[in-house]
Amino acid sequence: MSKQQALNELKRRKEVTQALGGPKAIERHRKRGHLTARERLDKLLDEGSWREIGELEQFIGPDGNEYHVNKIHGYGKIDGRIVIVQTDDSTILAGTGGRGVSGLMRKKGLHDDLLPERNFPYIRLGESGGVHLQSVMGSTGVLAVTYPATRLLYPRRVPRITAIMGLCFGDPTCQASISDFVVQVKGT
Repeated sequence: MSKQQALNELKRRKEVTQALGGPKAIERHRKRGHLTARERLDKLLDEGSWREIGELEQFIGPDGNEYHVNKIHGYGKIDGRIVIVQTDDSTILAGTGGRGVSGLMRKKGLHDDLLPERNFPYIRLGESGGVHLQSVMGSTGVLAVTYPATRLLYPRRVPRITAIMGLCFGDPTCQASISDFVVQVKGT
């Protein structure tokens, strides 16, 4: 691949990332009175502080189109203090997670490593239809793969905060059960 081809591919992937689930899905989401995942991040974090992990990660959806992964992970600052944030993009497959669809396992592993080591607060903005079953079924079992028991053993040195932003099943509700603070949007 030439340098120009690589730059063109980078530009294309960034465009896919910013498109979320596409204009129709975003419009449907907004008609329900919801902000998109990226709009939530913009409102929550200090301007310009967001650093996404796996920003260029993508997958081919059931419709054959290419999408950005629907679990957005990274870190930013609130009032100058670093926080780790995960938010669901429910404009793509209702925010369902899984190994292939969301890059979930690698990203969650990173958070699991950063939380106790770095003492960064963790904020989970949940709006997810649970797990994308097609991507986690098999001999390894659903729960062991998507929610290992070690996640319950966090040292309580930093706060874990979960906001239930819409309909939630699976991971966001599990996160809420082990969080120090849980906030739920009225009507969800």
